[in-house]
Amino acid sequence: MGELVRKSGVFSLLSGLVLMLGAACASAVEFAGGTGTVVDPYQIATGSQLIAVGSDPSLYDKHFVLSNDVDLDPNKPSGKVFIRAVIAANLTPDGSQSHEFTGPIFAGSFDGSGHAIRNLTIRTGTGHYLGLFGKTGSNAVLCNLTLESVRVSISGSNVGGLVGYNRGCVVNCRISGTISGGIGEYCTWVGLLAGENSGRISDCVVNGSVEAGTGKSGWDITTAQPSVVAPRDRSAAKENSMRSAA
Repeated sequence: MGELVRKSGVFSLLSGLVLMLGAACASAVEFAGGTGTVVDPYQIATGSQLIAVGSDPSLYDKHFVLSNDVDLDPNKPSGKVFIRAVIAANLTPDGSQSHEFTGPIFAGSFDGSGHAIRNLTIRTGTGHYLGLFGKTGSNAVLCNLTLESVRVSISGSNVGGLVGYNRGCVVNCRISGTISGGIGEYCTWVGLLAGENSGRISDCVVNGSVEAGTGKSGWDITTAQPSVVAPRDRSAAKENSMRSAA
């Protein structure tokens, strides 16, 4: 009887721990509202909520909307200096010269709703697929978003203020800041808006500077192509209020 009681007590304790862990996991990301669907997207109101999205790949096919301006200033509690993309980061080990993207990509939607994300700071040695988003899928949509005072300092490829490699749709986004991409054969596809692009970019404005190496440039302004924008080769370039055209 005593043995049964002890076993029952252990079982109850384990059950309690499982429930506590489950509750903790369920509340790991507490958004300001929404359920993550197209008609009821998750609402992001703080830097902590934005960063939390990047730590949970199960959210990468969900839908999000900014409900407030977000400041990622490293000197503020909700900010930090990032060494990878905030969302859909490349998981290839730091310092690797491999250009292959490793990890889940972002395949949902992110609507800035006219709000701004300020002071995104990424600083690392060698890294690839850097930006607010590392890589987006063909169904991804990034729209109506302003990034102010972006600061990226790296030596690597596929680097953009908004997205390292865009395969989806980027519409009505404004980016300002500075990107320094280093020098060398592994420093290629560096742009203030996007690093590499095989999707659609339209109605976007960039204002800032990009310093890249000897590789191909990234995307700061589009041509009149309907779906794919063409890069401009350069070793260094400055852009001032350049508007893209669909």
